[in-house]
Amino acid sequence: MRSSVVTIEGEYSARQAAKMMDFKGVSSLVVVSKKKISGIVTEKDLCTRVMAKGRDAEKVKVREIMSQPVMIVRPDMSLESAVQVMLTQGIKKLPVLGGEFGENLVGILSLTDVVMLYPALYATMKQLQEIQLAPVEKDVDFYIS
Repeated sequence: MRSSVVTIEGEYSARQAAKMMDFKGVSSLVVVSKKKISGIVTEKDLCTRVMAKGRDAEKVKVREIMSQPVMIVRPDMSLESAVQVMLTQGIKKLPVLGGEFGENLVGILSLTDVVMLYPALYATMKQLQEIQLAPVEKDVDFYIS
């Protein structure tokens, strides 16, 4: 996982989110409200929910286009289980919550990072997922706003 996670408040505009992604060199932002995760906004969200629909990126709020609920994992989950979750759920980012009470955003796991660093692991998990031998990990939490 990457320990540096870029966050944004839901009241920011889609344009501000896009500029932040560009400036920080990331493809997603974790949306927070009162220090709690409320969603995630990705480049795909910006493209499909703003640009493709011809909406004004200055007027559209991040909270209107963010994906939710956000699936989260704990730092002690195995990498194999986390990849399995991403593949079975069709997601590419998993915020990681840890700390004493499990409420602190401590990192984010990206399927892109896994593929670049562990291509064999990804290929094996993808094959297992395709033949449906891999059940969904039970340690996954749903963080619903």
